[in-house]
Amino acid sequence: MEQTTGVTGSGAAPRHPELVAVARALTASADYGSLALWSGRVAHGLRFTTRRLDGTPNPAAAQKPTSLGSVDLRKKPAANLDAAWPVAAVDRLVLLAPLAIGRLLIDGDQACRFQFCGPVAGQTRWVSVAFGGWVAAVPAADTARLTEHFADRHPTGDLFDLGERWAMLEIDVVEAFVRTEHSGTRLDTGDARSLLAS
Repeated sequence: MEQTTGVTGSGAAPRHPELVAVARALTASADYGSLALWSGRVAHGLRFTTRRLDGTPNPAAAQKPTSLGSVDLRKKPAANLDAAWPVAAVDRLVLLAPLAIGRLLIDGDQACRFQFCGPVAGQTRWVSVAFGGWVAAVPAADTARLTEHFADRHPTGDLFDLGERWAMLEIDVVEAFVRTEHSGTRLDTGDARSLLAS
């Protein structure tokens, strides 16, 4: 499997621009995905959307690894997601998950994989997109604002049950894998996050 780099900003041409294009289109249109936590818990059929975080410099914050392959995933990072905001704006995935999954994240972030698949509008090609990264519960102070944002894509009554039956989670994406029936590629952190941009 090839690694694609240079999707945004570096000036290099991606090896599989068609994969990047269909992955971005599917990320913007898919309704549901599956979340697999490092602890072994899996939740299927989770609604999701993306969110833009404005850059907030914090040079003292601990930086998260940019590849899950080079870290012991059994150890939770010490800092929460918002403590290490980058200087530049970043896009993240926001999920609506059962409260039982949210409770697993009370003590901090956990390594995860979020995957969805389906056809892309106007094409017959089936695409699978898997994001790897760190998942955490959305801070309570952000929940009300994000609920309205989430409802723009998923106007569901489940949003009224946040904290009782449902939890809002946020994934800090560090890599992505895009596959079709004929090809596949791994995207590094910057290129993976570019798929979240609308």
